[in-house]
Amino acid sequence: MARSTIRASYIRHIGNTLGENPSQLFLRTQGNINAMSKAELKTTRTEASVDDFINAIADSGQQADARAIVTLMQAATKASPKMWGASIIGFGSQTLKYESGRELDWMIIGFSPRKANTVLYLALDLTQYNGSLAKLGKHKTGKGCLYIKRLSDIDIAVLKKLIAQSVKSHQ
Repeated sequence: MARSTIRASYIRHIGNTLGENPSQLFLRTQGNINAMSKAELKTTRTEASVDDFINAIADSGQQADARAIVTLMQAATKASPKMWGASIIGFGSQTLKYESGRELDWMIIGFSPRKANTVLYLALDLTQYNGSLAKLGKHKTGKGCLYIKRLSDIDIAVLKKLIAQSVKSHQ
């Protein structure tokens, strides 16, 4: 399988990330894969200011965490942070190809500081990293996502390794 071809589970993850429930998308398009491939992308790279976005975070601890994550991800990708939609900070870009043939531009890695937690979009099958995750500290996982409350709750060295693995998987 080519690196640009992404598994259906990851596409479902992206659909969720983009604000499009895969089940609703399926129902709305009546299961027509061609219609699904024409669905409007809800999250794209923008020219909005990352600094303005981070400065608008009300919680000063979460603001500091966001700046630290920017530093970690920028070092790993060698790419400048860019806003993706209204609330995701992404690094680098890649072309993802759906099984239907549809292509879209998507970040290599990114994160979104949310009220309840910060979501890191690592695009890894995190079940393959159970050893690292056991050492990480307090967190939750989803498909390719890592949820953390505070950086102080986790081991930064382990997080750096996970970020590096995610970037490496896209090279």
